[in-house]
Amino acid sequence: NGYAFDSPKNWVFSRKPERYSSAAPLRQDLSHRIVCEAVNFKRGEVITVFLAPVKEGADLKLPELGRPIVVAKRILFDRNAIEKNGRVKFYNAAVTDVTDASTRTDNDNMYYDYTYTSEQITQRGEDVNLNDDRVIFSKRVNMGSTAVRDGFFYSINASAPAAIWPEVKADMERVISSFHLTPKSDNYVKPGSDWWKFF
Repeated sequence: NGYAFDSPKNWVFSRKPERYSSAAPLRQDLSHRIVCEAVNFKRGEVITVFLAPVKEGADLKLPELGRPIVVAKRILFDRNAIEKNGRVKFYNAAVTDVTDASTRTDNDNMYYDYTYTSEQITQRGEDVNLNDDRVIFSKRVNMGSTAVRDGFFYSINASAPAAIWPEVKADMERVISSFHLTPKSDNYVKPGSDWWKFF
């Protein structure tokens, strides 16, 4: 699948790793897709890997797309919201606040690592009214990492409820720092191509 990360022991894969072509779309425009997800149901922790096309051009590298905090905010907005008729509508998380962003390099691949807070929305759909008292938010802390390959963003996200973040922060940091693009093998399929190769 072109990437790897160290998953915590005893976690359950709610979505086993799969190709971009067969992964479930996260948005209505089918661009952002979840290709892998692991969860700790007892503590509400989630690790998710997303793929999404780089709209500005397939040959661009991370530095050409902007500083770490700029790219992080753009990815988070694209993943969680859509602008329609001049109105921004959120799907599964309210506006996020990026609190930290940095760069790391591993085997000549560049990664943007970032930390942000979010408010999870319990009611989904484009008709969610964020000012409605019936809409319940759950505060979470997230860490993410993003790389670019073959015109696609490869992003991992590790999150937990804000109440337990101090306890799990070190574990989440290990997951994020372990995320990396793997060398292309004979089985590698570029995301968005060979859509019939589901597995």
